[in-house]
Amino acid sequence: MKILKFDELDSTNNFAKTLIKEGNAEDGQIIYAVSQTAGRGQKTKSWESDPGKNLTFSLIIEPKNFEAKHLPLLSQSVFDGIVNYLKTVVSADEIRIKWPNDIYIGAKKISGILIENTIQDNRVLYSVIGVGLNVNQTEFSKNAGNPISLSLITNERYDLDAELVRLATCIVSSLNSLHFGENNPNIAEPLPDIEA
Repeated sequence: MKILKFDELDSTNNFAKTLIKEGNAEDGQIIYAVSQTAGRGQKTKSWESDPGKNLTFSLIIEPKNFEAKHLPLLSQSVFDGIVNYLKTVVSADEIRIKWPNDIYIGAKKISGILIENTIQDNRVLYSVIGVGLNVNQTEFSKNAGNPISLSLITNERYDLDAELVRLATCIVSSLNSLHFGENNPNIAEPLPDIEA
């Protein structure tokens, strides 16, 4: 898995979709921005993230023989991967999923996902899985809702590059475990290992 790291992008999902449109996307590619100036959430919502304090990235996957009707399973698999990562930091009973795209620790939001798909003839050609995770940010704007970060939970600081690899590995592992029967065992060829 190849990680493309940028100091600044408007939106990692937008950049990933441009790569797909230009024919330059690779299955399992990660677009990672230290600063995301126009991060997007569900519909018209934005994603607040101070530069260099959180994880904002997009994972591109190119499913094989994956029907659009199975997209809820794809979302669930991404959630499962993020939850598995969070379980290494917080108690599992504190983690809850708020559909369609948020993860909370107790009553406070720590992560959001935005999955955008390219579909043709009821088949998913590409999925861009955008992930935001609050890591080292400890102060948020009054309009940010009710956020929390790993640092606020543990009083520790985290190496973002290392946490990206850990989180992405959990997500990829979860995606690689998706099964739909003997004739279609996986959504894709197993994604390759992470390359830092």
